[in-house]
Amino acid sequence: MSLYAELVRHAADQYRSQLDALYARQHIIQQADRIAGLLSKAGLPARAQADEQFMPYVELSLAEELLSMRQAVLSYVCNVLECHLEGGAGAGGRDCYRILPAADSPEQIRLMLVVTGS
Repeated sequence: MSLYAELVRHAADQYRSQLDALYARQHIIQQADRIAGLLSKAGLPARAQADEQFMPYVELSLAEELLSMRQAVLSYVCNVLECHLEGGAGAGGRDCYRILPAADSPEQIRLMLVVTGS
């Protein structure tokens, strides 16, 4: 087999494995989109993101004037999403919270909320 053919085969294998990873996480990716949409409709600057392993999370980018009211904003997030947040301070000015469903919710949320300053 020529070098070119080996490289093409290797690239195709990587492509298939990336598509498999995306397909396996399709539900949680859609969930991140839905949560970001709910927060955006509520007036919060949220968007769905994913890391290098295609693991989705929701990023909430707060303006400087809202950073001082972080706890109130997080309470608002909990009300909008009908959830609880677990976690807190992270590195690089980013706070990471695990989004936990409300006790009476049948939905199993497994996403992170990353709060940054803009």
